[in-house]
Amino acid sequence: MQWLYYVLVAIQLDTESKASAIPGLSRTSAYDRDCLYPPPDEQRAIARYLNRETAKIDALIEKTGLLIKRLREKRQALITAAVTGQIDVRGNHEGPAE
Repeated sequence: MQWLYYVLVAIQLDTESKASAIPGLSRTSAYDRDCLYPPPDEQRAIARYLNRETAKIDALIEKTGLLIKRLREKRQALITAAVTGQIDVRGNHEGPAE
C-alpha cells in the first residue's frame, strides 16, 4: 500500500481540485490520469527504496533544523555578549564590502 501512497503523491491529484464553495476532485479528472501498475514484488521494492531514501532526506532536514537552531542561539549569545560589554567589538568594523 505504501507504493500506492507514493503514486498518489507523484500524480499530484491535489492540483486538480476544482474551485468551488466546497473544494474537491472531480471524478473525470482523477479517471483521466494514467498509472502503470508493476507486479506486487516490484511495488514493494519501489516502496522500500522510496522509504529508505526519504528517511535519509528527513534525517538531513532534521539535522539542518538543529543546526539552524544552534546557530541562532550562538548569534543571540554573541549579540548579548557584545551589548553587555563581555566582548570588545571596537575597532573590529571593516566597513561595507566594496
